[in-house]
Amino acid sequence: MRNRAGETVLNPSYIHYFKQDSSPTSWLLSTVSPNILPGLVKSETTADVWKSIIELNPDLSTTKMMNLHCRLRSMKKGTQTMREYTMAVKEVCDLLVACGSKITDIEHIATILNGLPVEFEPSISAITASKETYTVDNVVSILVDTETRLEDLTRYSAGINYTRYNSKNANFSDANNQDMAPLITTDPVKNSTSSFKYKGRPRHQCQLYGKLMHLVDRCWHRFD
Repeated sequence: MRNRAGETVLNPSYIHYFKQDSSPTSWLLSTVSPNILPGLVKSETTADVWKSIIELNPDLSTTKMMNLHCRLRSMKKGTQTMREYTMAVKEVCDLLVACGSKITDIEHIATILNGLPVEFEPSISAITASKETYTVDNVVSILVDTETRLEDLTRYSAGINYTRYNSKNANFSDANNQDMAPLITTDPVKNSTSSFKYKGRPRHQCQLYGKLMHLVDRCWHRFD
C-alpha cells in the first residue's frame, strides 16, 4: 500500500497478522517429520504449510477423506442424546472441511436426519417438506425440542400405567377381602352361634336341624 507521501509501505494489518501467524507456523513445522521439511521451505504462513503438506501427501489426504465420508454416512443417533449426536456429526463435518472437502448445510442436515430413529419421523417430514430453508442450528434446535417432548410423553405414559396397575391391584385386594368376609350362622335348634363360615357358593340348609350342606330329605335325624 502507499502512504500519504506516495511511498510503497507494508500494510500495518498484514504486519500484525504475520506476527500472530508466526507462532502456529513454527509449531506446525516442529511437528513435521524431517523428510517432509524440504518441501515446506517456501511456506511462510500456517495456511501455506498446511496446503503444502496436503499436496505432498495426496494419497493420505484422499484416504482420510474417504474414511470420514463413510463414517459420516453411517452415523446413527442410537442411545446418544440429541446434542451428543449432532455434535458428533459436526465434528466429522469439520474434519472433512479441514481436509479440503467442503460439506454444505444441506448435506450436514441430511446426515443428521438420516441417523434418527423412527419416533422422529414427524419432525423429519416437517423439515424436509418445508419451503423454508433451515440452517443446521435451526434443525438441531427443533430436534432437541422434539426429544424433550418425547421424553415427557414417555414419563407421562409410564405414570398412567403405574396408576392403573396400582388401582387394579387395589380392586383385586378388595374383592378378595369381600369374598373372605366371615358369615355368622345361628343354629335354630341349639339357639347358639355356629363356627364362622366363609362366603362362597350358596349352601343348602336342613329345615329340621338347621345344618348346612343338606336338606331335610337327606338328614340322618329325620326319623328320630
